[in-house]
Amino acid sequence: MFRSSLCVCSMLTISLFTLGCGGGGTAPSTASSTYDREAELERERMRQAAALAAKRESQARSYAQQAGRQIMDGVGGGRDLVVDQTDWKFDSYAQEHIIKVDVDFNGAFLRNNHYSVSGVLTVAEDGSNPRFSRTYSNENFQKLESRLKWAAGAAAAAIVLNELSKSKE
Repeated sequence: MFRSSLCVCSMLTISLFTLGCGGGGTAPSTASSTYDREAELERERMRQAAALAAKRESQARSYAQQAGRQIMDGVGGGRDLVVDQTDWKFDSYAQEHIIKVDVDFNGAFLRNNHYSVSGVLTVAEDGSNPRFSRTYSNENFQKLESRLKWAAGAAAAAIVLNELSKSKE
């Protein structure tokens, strides 16, 4: 009797060992498929993050162009507008674009008058509340501003931007 119960125990131990260590059991394939699912989810999250970053960068370029046009128009217009986005980041906490821009254009009547202004454009993700903080302007731009200030009062010298559109130009 003792001998047959030992035999049953040995067979049971061998069967459990075979199932648990990959000899036909499901544990290793489950771990592998779980890893594959997690890896695929991570790849999808990375694709979504890259698409969102590309969308936001495109928005930033559009906002910079629109702000450059508003700056040029705000000082009487001009020609040959060039807006260079030198740096950009998105503040996810404030939900704002922070864009360093250089705005260059020539005079509306005298093309040899060249105007240049640089600064930091801060604008909400939806285009609202744009603010331009000047860091540089050339002498021609400063003279143009002082003429506007003299003609229309102190408020004309401040660079005021209207809401920017989310759609591309």
